[in-house]
Amino acid sequence: FAGWSVPPIKEISLQVDDEKIPMALDAGIVVNLLAHANAYYATNGDSSTNISTYAQTCSNKKGARIPNSCCVSNQGCGPAILAGQADYMTAVYFSSSSSTSIGESWASQIEGASACSVSRNVAKNANLKIANAYSACAGIGSNGNIFSMGALYASLWWEVRKKFSDKNDFDLFFLKHVELIHGDDTFATMKTKILNLDQAQFSSKYTSAMQAEFTRRGL
Repeated sequence: FAGWSVPPIKEISLQVDDEKIPMALDAGIVVNLLAHANAYYATNGDSSTNISTYAQTCSNKKGARIPNSCCVSNQGCGPAILAGQADYMTAVYFSSSSSTSIGESWASQIEGASACSVSRNVAKNANLKIANAYSACAGIGSNGNIFSMGALYASLWWEVRKKFSDKNDFDLFFLKHVELIHGDDTFATMKTKILNLDQAQFSSKYTSAMQAEFTRRGL
């Protein structure tokens, strides 16, 4: 098992596989899981509440049935938003390096981790649309895979970030938005929260760019 486990466990598990390096030696995965834990504490647990409202059980590529691992529609779901914010945080953490891939060492490939046909490298998803993100894992009967949907959410933020010179301020905007994530959110409800946050605390400086990017992605 690998992942962040919510209370009462409250711990990060890093998988050991005899055919791969220890997951703990892949900094990108460690940071990604720390971002999941951070979201839990930033929201006082709200990000993990009612996550099954718009998420459902579906199969991973090994055929295992995983609870809340697919969104019920292309409008997204809480687990996909959490996956996306973690992928974005990982990319920001390593933004001064030459790569924004996640899990290069663990996956044993420069491209890093992927969700079916969708890379989790934010730099590769500039033109990923919601229809493609939703159907990426259709071949394994898992439309709405939270990691392919999350990859779109991460890339959406990444592309807007590129438009502004003050990266620190934009990342503060992003971190403030993480505090607003609830487990029963969709991409549409998050968009409303993002625009309201921008108006209330950032003088609406990011509203036009965020609206345009949501629209460009089919949201």
